[in-house]
Amino acid sequence: MKWVYLIPLLIGVLGIFQGALLKNMVFDIGMAHATIIATTITFLLSVGLYFLVRSNPQIFPDFYVIKQPINVFRWWYLIPGLITFFILLFFPKAMSELGAVKVTILVVAGQIIFSTFWDFLWRISLLRFLNFWGFYLQFCL
Repeated sequence: MKWVYLIPLLIGVLGIFQGALLKNMVFDIGMAHATIIATTITFLLSVGLYFLVRSNPQIFPDFYVIKQPINVFRWWYLIPGLITFFILLFFPKAMSELGAVKVTILVVAGQIIFSTFWDFLWRISLLRFLNFWGFYLQFCL
C-alpha cells in the first residue's frame, strides 16, 4: 500500500479532532480568540515551511518546491484562504450542535457531491453527466 492513501485518513481524523478542540476553545474563550490563535499558528507554520523549502529545496518533493516568484499572482489565489477561514469559523458550531458523526457524514456527502460536480465541469462528457445525476438521485433517495 502506498503511504499517500493514509493522508486522507489522517486528514479525516485531524479534521474531527480540530473541530472538537475548537468547539471547546470557543466555549472557553470565544470564536474570535479561537480563530486568532488557530490562524496565527497556521500562519507561523506556513512561513516556516516557506523559508525551509526556499533554503533547502532539494530535500522536498517537487510538489512543494517554489516554482514562480510570489509576484505572479492571480485573484483566485485568495479563495483557498477564505474557504479555510469559513471552515474554521463554522465547523465548531456544527460540531457543537450536530455532533462529530453527523458532521462527518454531511462533510463526506458534500465532498462527494461537489467532487463529482467538479470533475464534470473539468472533464465534460455525457458519461460524467449521467454519473453525476445518477449518484445525486441515488444519494437523495
